[in-house]
Amino acid sequence: MVGGVASAAGVTTLSVSPAQSDLTPGETTTVQVVLDDADGGVGSGQIGIQLSDPAVAEITGISAGESPGNSQPSISNDGSSANVLYAFDNTTDTGAVTVLTVTLEGQSPGTTSLSIVSPAEAGGPDQILEFGDEGGTPYTISQTDSATVTVTDPNTAPTAAVSGPSSAQVGEQVSFDASGSSDADGSIESYEWEFDDGTTATGASASHTYDAAGDYEVALTVTDDDGATDTATQTVSVSEAPDPASFQVSSLNAESPVTQGDDASVTATV
Repeated sequence: MVGGVASAAGVTTLSVSPAQSDLTPGETTTVQVVLDDADGGVGSGQIGIQLSDPAVAEITGISAGESPGNSQPSISNDGSSANVLYAFDNTTDTGAVTVLTVTLEGQSPGTTSLSIVSPAEAGGPDQILEFGDEGGTPYTISQTDSATVTVTDPNTAPTAAVSGPSSAQVGEQVSFDASGSSDADGSIESYEWEFDDGTTATGASASHTYDAAGDYEVALTVTDDDGATDTATQTVSVSEAPDPASFQVSSLNAESPVTQGDDASVTATV
């Protein structure tokens, strides 16, 4: 129960949607204040809203919800609070009615709460939080909800780094390493390798054997704990393995007689 709320015949509540907003500095979002259980629509209202920490987020805009006929919004200089007095032309007769849309802008990392208060608490001239139906009968506001706004610095993408040979032979096993990869504001959660011949692997290191000569672009993609990715590549030139060496002995005739244990010279052609 909010202090200073006018007594009334109909009983309803005020909620804020969404209940949680996540922003980065400079990013904006909107939240709606909803009269949850109208019975006879909403004809007029006066309301205040307040942020617990305007250093985290500021109120940059405020407007009436459904079919506003006349409104008098006011936002404090530091963006910490706002209040509005307005009349509606025609709203939903029963059920939930959006009575206020608030624009918020992230300022610096932290958490702040957005609360529904009386206009007086938000720096306005009117003393009470009040909404009336289209016939002028005021609602009793039995409960008001609040919302949480969390501002975080934007995620920095990871940096992928590949270490491995730049040349290899067909049939040779080559090894690649991703230990030089990094993430400045978190951790790397996955490593994915593509070897440019239709095969893949995962893990911080990988080995591969190529079956044909050619230039292959090995690609490493790393993903951090916020889902951001980076890819690094390295070209590997694969050549055919040389034929085995062969040789032919052209003469086994020693220049002079030899006995067992003596050295002798022979001529071989390779």
